[in-house]
Amino acid sequence: MPEKNDEKSAQQESSEVSKRPLELSWVCGVNPRLGFLDLTQDGEHTVAYANKHIVVIQTINTKKHFPLVGHRNIVQNLAISPCKRWLASSEIGSSASVIIWDVERKEGLQTIDTRASSDVVSLSFSTDSATLFILYRDSRLTMWRWADDVPLKYEEIQLNAVIPAGFLPKITVNTAIEDEHQCAIITFPNKIVILTYHSRVEIVNQDGDLLKKQICTYNMETLLPDDEENDIGAMREGWALGESVFVSSTEIATSLGAGYGAVLMCKRAPPSDARPKWHWRCQKLIRFSERPITTIDKYATKEGTVVAIADLSGHIRFLSSELKLLYWVKKPKLVGCVCLRFAELPAVSVGAGPEMREATLDQPVFEAPPFVTCTSEGVVHQMINGAPTMVFEGPPKGHVRVKAHPFRDLVIISGDHELRLMSLEKSSFECLCSVKLASEKILSIEFSSAGHEVAVGISNGQSIIFDAFSLKEHTRLQGSDHAVVATTFNDDGNYFAAADASHAVNLWERDDASNPKEEWRCMGRFRPHSEAVQSLLFIQEYGTDRLLSISKDRKLVEYAIEDKLKIHSQYRIESESIPTNLVKYPASRDEEEFLLTTNDSYKFRFYNQSTKLPRRMISISKYDSPITELISRPCSTDSLAFSTDTSLGVVLLPLDGNPNKEYAVVANPAGITSITAIKSSILSCGEGIVTAWNIDLDSLEEQKLHGGVGMTPFYNMLKPDEFELLKDVFYFCRLEEQGLDAEVARDVSRTIPLNRIAEAVRALGWFPTEQQVEELLTEIKFSQFHKTQKQVKEIEMDDFIKFYVNHKPVDYKFQKNPDQICMNDVQQAFETMLESEKGDSMTYKEFRHNLENFGEKMSSSEISKCIEKLCGMTNISEDETFNPHQFITNILKL
Repeated sequence: MPEKNDEKSAQQESSEVSKRPLELSWVCGVNPRLGFLDLTQDGEHTVAYANKHIVVIQTINTKKHFPLVGHRNIVQNLAISPCKRWLASSEIGSSASVIIWDVERKEGLQTIDTRASSDVVSLSFSTDSATLFILYRDSRLTMWRWADDVPLKYEEIQLNAVIPAGFLPKITVNTAIEDEHQCAIITFPNKIVILTYHSRVEIVNQDGDLLKKQICTYNMETLLPDDEENDIGAMREGWALGESVFVSSTEIATSLGAGYGAVLMCKRAPPSDARPKWHWRCQKLIRFSERPITTIDKYATKEGTVVAIADLSGHIRFLSSELKLLYWVKKPKLVGCVCLRFAELPAVSVGAGPEMREATLDQPVFEAPPFVTCTSEGVVHQMINGAPTMVFEGPPKGHVRVKAHPFRDLVIISGDHELRLMSLEKSSFECLCSVKLASEKILSIEFSSAGHEVAVGISNGQSIIFDAFSLKEHTRLQGSDHAVVATTFNDDGNYFAAADASHAVNLWERDDASNPKEEWRCMGRFRPHSEAVQSLLFIQEYGTDRLLSISKDRKLVEYAIEDKLKIHSQYRIESESIPTNLVKYPASRDEEEFLLTTNDSYKFRFYNQSTKLPRRMISISKYDSPITELISRPCSTDSLAFSTDTSLGVVLLPLDGNPNKEYAVVANPAGITSITAIKSSILSCGEGIVTAWNIDLDSLEEQKLHGGVGMTPFYNMLKPDEFELLKDVFYFCRLEEQGLDAEVARDVSRTIPLNRIAEAVRALGWFPTEQQVEELLTEIKFSQFHKTQKQVKEIEMDDFIKFYVNHKPVDYKFQKNPDQICMNDVQQAFETMLESEKGDSMTYKEFRHNLENFGEKMSSSEISKCIEKLCGMTNISEDETFNPHQFITNILKL
């Protein structure tokens, strides 16, 4: 992995905009499918590559690293201008954005919003860098004058080609060939399209105004390798063309990307009796390998152009412009080579390999410019004196997980079958050691609190404990035959717990945590959950260790370890939502100790650590998914870090529901699989990528201030009509408490008693369940208990607003019309009750039965009272049938 870029150039510093709370520091991993582009200038070997939505500029020798963030989706194409000043990238999907980057300043310069119904499959610059070619999946080729203030599309050509899903054609542009015309090659699997074009600017008179107009004239030829006019014969079934390069202005070499490893040479032929104009012909097809050619590149020498080809066997062949074999490199480290790119640097020795030693005559040392290769596994090598030297390596294959050492700049990264210990202490991402588990799939990793051991849960039900610094195996603990999905150590390392896929929890103990050879003893195994276990957590309670587990079945289970793993208590902590995480909340000294959970309703939930009773609910912004992972105080900051399916975020402590204290970025549009925090940054990972993000809480504090101080952020969370209605409802509750017909002087106050809160929120259009009302009242009652030892009996308007915005559903939309609110809720309630019934209606008897026996059960008298209050009716026939609309119109009379 490249070094983190600590030294910024003066130009970069001058162009740097205000810092963000999360800034990308470095990226580990490369997308082998896109390969590399050479950016070498002024003797500095530099390449560009992409991974997921990030474009990276990397120096090979000095290992300076510049990640460029601008895309929202996965980058699918890269192109470099001939002058190597501009870099273009496009993302996957329709209506994709194309970004042109300034290579020198390392920043985005221009964005082209394609607004196309088909995604972009290829990019290329013209020889003067003024035109950008964009090819779409529907085979439309467009030409853009990208440097204008508003990018101008001045030409569109239909190439009439079928581009298979997943195939990315290559566009290669050559210098002028005649009469200032330029030539562009577009290589498809079954044909080559050659476009000879000339672009110029003319001054035209339009309604009396002189305007500049881009004029493009072109001639399009199609080369079919199996055409009868060609002398190479027909292409066989299963063969497909790959990538093309210009050998000269009149010769093209095209690799075969499927079938045999051959190279097709095409040449520009002069006019003849059969064809009176200059035209292109397939000249010869030469086979070099049994395997398809995965990459092709060229470089210039005094004697002419040299073409290099490589295949998955790791063989690199150097060919002359006549496709004669000049040299052959065979290196086991290059097995799986999918990309090869030469740098514009003086030629150096490729090395006297075995091929030269086997020759009967002395051969001169073969020289070529330095080049880098990339394998299908994402391993990047630089060829030095004939020996491939690894530049960096991506994460292991499969589902990537990462866990940071508690005290040192070390991380454990795992794939499906490999475990690596990586060091970040020397400003690099260096692999210190690794171990492979060929027959077992890794499902969880966890460091011990002291950092001496790391536990790995695997698919066969075992938990393997390794030495944290050498990855030597200490012991294997078998709890069951079910896959281990979560593991954890207690603070002193004497207890170890593991949860498996059968929803069971296992516990082991030992006497001396400092002795790695100390034998672990099984204390017990319980299965209190009916669904997947989400988190395990050890806490200290009254001087003893307690183990907690939380599951998708909405239960929090507490285990008494001193009683040899007996279930101490169970709590149903959610009625509707599903909990996703459990951590200890980093409370300040004047606060009680809390357990903090997140759920799929975009809420933080606080529970008293001793009683496990709910204490607080805090709402969080709605992201692409609920929070999937949570880190307390990352990098020793007063914040929480969290991840969703694709985003990484940070929120300032203490949590209060202020949305301006949150910040999130798209860290991986393909999906985040794990996050962890080291001393200086947060690491996030996904398949084939690990990224590091620096936290700047000063920037987040500034964002919080820009959003307003005091109650301003919470007022802004309410719509104007909603805020006005809230004030009316609040003061009406105050009047009702004093008596609407009272003739004495009113007591002017900004508080209402707690018994009016349920009515107030319902008047605002939010209809919480009885349990939700109870949780809201409990939170208000005990909000000041830790400080005053007294329960709150009345609530002020500002506090009421905070509780309201934090407790109401994140999807709740205020509607001014109360009848519409009722209709929507009744419609949803009927759909829930009719899920197990046939048809779209029910009788009044069935209606009462559902209310009396399911959900929050109501008594018969409660139902009668509600019906009488709502519609003034008490004599509804039990056989009367109604659907949602009829219930609303005939019974509720809305």
